[in-house]
Amino acid sequence: MKLDVVTKTLAAAAAALLVAGCGGGGGDAALNVSGTAATGAALANADVRVKCAEGDGTATTNASGGYTVSVGNGKLPCLVQVSGTTAAGASVTLHSIADTADANGEATANVTPVTEMIVAYLLAAIPSQAFDAFDPQQVTPAAVTQAATAIVTALKDAGVDLTGIDPLKADLVPAVNGSGGNAYDQLLDNLGKTVGPESLPLVVNQIATAAAAGGSAAGLTTAMAAVAGGSLEGCPVALSGKYRAIDYNGALQNITLDFKAMTIAVEGESGTLPVTRSSTQACEVKVDTSTIVFGPGGVGAIHAADVIGYLVPVQPHTLASIAGAWTFLESGLDENNLIMHFMGKFTIAADGKTSLCEYDLANFSTCTPDVDESVQALADGGFKVVNDDNMDTRFYGFRAPNGEITLFGTNNPSNSWALGDYKTHWVMTKAPKAAVPDVGHVQKFWQLRVSAFNGSDLVTAPLVSDSSTITASDAAAGTFTRQQASNGQVDSWQVNHPVDGMRHRAGAGSVSEMHQLLLPGLGMSAFLVGSSAKSYGILVTQP
Repeated sequence: MKLDVVTKTLAAAAAALLVAGCGGGGGDAALNVSGTAATGAALANADVRVKCAEGDGTATTNASGGYTVSVGNGKLPCLVQVSGTTAAGASVTLHSIADTADANGEATANVTPVTEMIVAYLLAAIPSQAFDAFDPQQVTPAAVTQAATAIVTALKDAGVDLTGIDPLKADLVPAVNGSGGNAYDQLLDNLGKTVGPESLPLVVNQIATAAAAGGSAAGLTTAMAAVAGGSLEGCPVALSGKYRAIDYNGALQNITLDFKAMTIAVEGESGTLPVTRSSTQACEVKVDTSTIVFGPGGVGAIHAADVIGYLVPVQPHTLASIAGAWTFLESGLDENNLIMHFMGKFTIAADGKTSLCEYDLANFSTCTPDVDESVQALADGGFKVVNDDNMDTRFYGFRAPNGEITLFGTNNPSNSWALGDYKTHWVMTKAPKAAVPDVGHVQKFWQLRVSAFNGSDLVTAPLVSDSSTITASDAAAGTFTRQQASNGQVDSWQVNHPVDGMRHRAGAGSVSEMHQLLLPGLGMSAFLVGSSAKSYGILVTQP
């Protein structure tokens, strides 16, 4: 595979930067940043913002997606942001980078889904967040060359061949009013067939996360699986690619979903199983006797006859990315195969040392310190908890498109059912304060629930599809009341109680007490039901 044309084009641009002088296009002359914004069709009448090492400016794209921003006394590099509406009516925000200019201070930066991927890989960050906190020190011609080449190579492997096209600076003629565009634009059309505007933020998030973890070719290939397989029809947040399934008992499986072929493959097992879309619910599929539903952040939940669990897209993470204080909820079966729950705080230091305390679930008034442990990075991008119990405790991070990270863990990855072994899973968040929903807000959701039956047997309730409407809200008091559509039940909740990031519903009459840990950025939550807490569930927001 050769990318000589791209490499030479970018290398020539780097040489032009040296001719233009330090920073490129600097000094007293105006720096003009121009380009074309398109997703296949032109992004017409879109807002353009340019933020440079020195100076900034704004503009509006014309009918062909073209723009020019003049930055007085501007100095490269510049980050470009274009926000508009596609021809199909979808809102989209895209980014690009201008790193070189000619002797007259003219710099080019096309803005497309491909340049969005390049910026994510270059800055190892979600582009919109990188734009808000732009650090020009991260941008050099060599770094731009490397990022553009890596993305072009990965896209070719995924079926979109940009060989010979510099995505940032090549001539881009988009389709306007149904007229066909040039070769670059047609490749954007091909990309859009598998990664549309709604799917793009999730794909870009995967690319940025892979870059932040070291930018390995394997990590980028994993991120690009969605380009090859696309998303589930009618559900752009459900992407093809590699996932980790972690069930209530801690069993861990690596799987691959291919929504183009509508198949699922389980690592270590031969063949594939068919995936069938629900005829009534977007983002819901059947696999054999199990049902999988996908939340708005791209994470799924699994419902089977005797277990529920999480389906988490594979992402590599570094120890630095998970350092901090976390709130955790652990649930499953203890060494006697009886259902159990723990909640508490888990703090991870930069050197991997940890501290842990467990809440008194009766009143949450105390958090009792437990044994200190440490975590070590695993080759698969996850982490192992090192402890004196010799338990095989692992966890994996998922960063949502909004930047929030949730950790999903297990004490039982081999799916042991032996007495004496803990068979639990857990979720952890940094528990940002939860907001009180507005009156009139309607939430559609799936509810998955598993309970203890006859002591140690587990039984799952039927998968519930329902909705609720907020009927009263008091932001100052941190309370709200909602009414459920299916049965008219009215219940009252308190947010950030008993700790930040949680919701609590007091038991009253036929309404059971519930503690709900929100999983920020995922549109999901984990919950415990009843004063005896013999029931655990997952709530997933529907599209």
